[in-house]
Amino acid sequence: MNKKWKRLVLQCLGMGIGLGLLPNHAAAQRAVPLEPSLLEWTWWVTDFNGKTAGSEAPTFLLGDDNKIVTGKTACGTDWWATVTLDFPKIAITDVQATAYDCPHAKDVTKFLTVLESANRFKTSPEGLEILGSNGRRVLLMVSGG
Repeated sequence: MNKKWKRLVLQCLGMGIGLGLLPNHAAAQRAVPLEPSLLEWTWWVTDFNGKTAGSEAPTFLLGDDNKIVTGKTACGTDWWATVTLDFPKIAITDVQATAYDCPHAKDVTKFLTVLESANRFKTSPEGLEILGSNGRRVLLMVSGG
């Protein structure tokens, strides 16, 4: 990745948002272009339908030639699912996770349920979004690049 592209991404997505270091989400001036190369990064899911304020951000990473998606839950355990990708369209099925028991377990259950409603990617000034079939955002993800 060239330096100019990386700088633009860092400006637009804002470092630290995904790690929950900022009390309020910072907004970029404009969205980065929606390109398949964005899917090569690890993303932090900062918001999803039903997320409790202050809970840990799960991670999201595509692997195995975009056939699976994996990550860590808010409880620090692994999750994974099968992916069908026709960028920018995405379908996530067979979501599974290792056992989890922590104060954020309720958020983990909500997150895993929301994943199966994924329909397509979109970029916004806030980060990389996954929309449901109704066109509404179901996940917001950020990456430090």
